[in-house]
Amino acid sequence: EAEYHEEIYRLAIVDGLTDIPNKRYLIEFLNRELSRSMRHSRPLAVILFDIDRFKAVNDTFGHLCGDYVLREMALRL
Repeated sequence: EAEYHEEIYRLAIVDGLTDIPNKRYLIEFLNRELSRSMRHSRPLAVILFDIDRFKAVNDTFGHLCGDYVLREMALRL
């Protein structure tokens, strides 16, 4: 039963097309790390980046290609 609940949770926090964590996971993760940072009086840094003109990738090559690009970028980060 525990495995079932873990899988349900994984499905809720991972994007099905790109297989990378989604916004829900990001918010949960940041809340945990912010709490830890405050608890231990440690600084916390966050890096956020945007892929310029990514819509053009989807429009030109299709969403499957766009998903591939997102997966590959996530792997490299």
